[in-house]
Amino acid sequence: MTDLPSFTYHVKPILYDLTNNVTNFDEWITILKTKDFGSLMVSVKKAYLYSDPLTSAIILCLAFAVWVWILSTITRNFSQVDRLWSILPVIFTWHFILHGCWKSPAANTFSSCNLNARGIILCLLTTVWGARLTYNYARKGGYKWESEDYRWSFVRNRINWSIFEVTNIIFISLYQCFLLMAMTLPSYAVWYSASTSSLNLWDLFAGIMFIGFLIGEIIADNQQWRFQTEKYKLIAKANENLKKTAIFEGDYSLGFITHGLFRYSRHPNYFCEMGIWWSYYIFSIAAASSKSQWILNWTMIGTLNLTILFQITTHLTETITKKRYPMYELYRKNTSRLIPWFPGKDITKKKK
Repeated sequence: MTDLPSFTYHVKPILYDLTNNVTNFDEWITILKTKDFGSLMVSVKKAYLYSDPLTSAIILCLAFAVWVWILSTITRNFSQVDRLWSILPVIFTWHFILHGCWKSPAANTFSSCNLNARGIILCLLTTVWGARLTYNYARKGGYKWESEDYRWSFVRNRINWSIFEVTNIIFISLYQCFLLMAMTLPSYAVWYSASTSSLNLWDLFAGIMFIGFLIGEIIADNQQWRFQTEKYKLIAKANENLKKTAIFEGDYSLGFITHGLFRYSRHPNYFCEMGIWWSYYIFSIAAASSKSQWILNWTMIGTLNLTILFQITTHLTETITKKRYPMYELYRKNTSRLIPWFPGKDITKKKK
């Protein structure tokens, strides 16, 4: 086949394969009873190498989800999954693209290694994306043990504890881990069609878009980082000189940034992040021989879910921000929410 079959036709046998792998208890129990861990490793390796890459990806997702849930329940820190956002998509992209390439060359089994230029390009782009996001998250202290996204605390304090525990299982742990895998499903299409599809203009278009949005996100994150760093320096200096009246000017008087890319969008980093993953999705269209039939294909499920999630995240973020900063509502009325647009009036300028 030159293209991926329909979702129902293709995924149904994979789910059957997944069930067989996960519920093959007799084999696992026998190995554990004999404590033959060498055989256990061989069995796990065979299950990984000779199953469809989507099957093993789903199993990995379940493992990560259980780990996140256990860790967040024990520590009561619900940002455990946040630390995986820049890591899991890179892992799953390489997992899909290189599937079949780990088999022994002596066994002449490299024929299933569907590796081509498109796959390598996609892997490299995703790795650069992941490295940048990891760096940005790390410099904000995201990987410190005690660090937790302020939004979890906001939600936790406003709903019943039992509802939040269910939310932790379903949304924070399970849904987000599967989302991080689903976002990379276009790379599965790239792997599947590697032997029948060469580079084309769609790849060029997707690559340029990916890099463009990545640069935009870097600029937005750096502008936000510089602003927040300087803001807290000014606050610290004001606290040291309690007898003097601290004077904050421009955006520092508001408490939030409204200049640079934030002059055209209230969340340019969110917009660019969504753009990156829609660019990623275009690679699945490039991999198909029939482009018209594949403009909309089932591998967009992750990208579509990410886009919806950003709408919810943006609403929650702005709800909290409006409570903190009185002038944010005026900024919200003057500036586009996500898509960059013509800027409104500069609210930092005082009327004479």
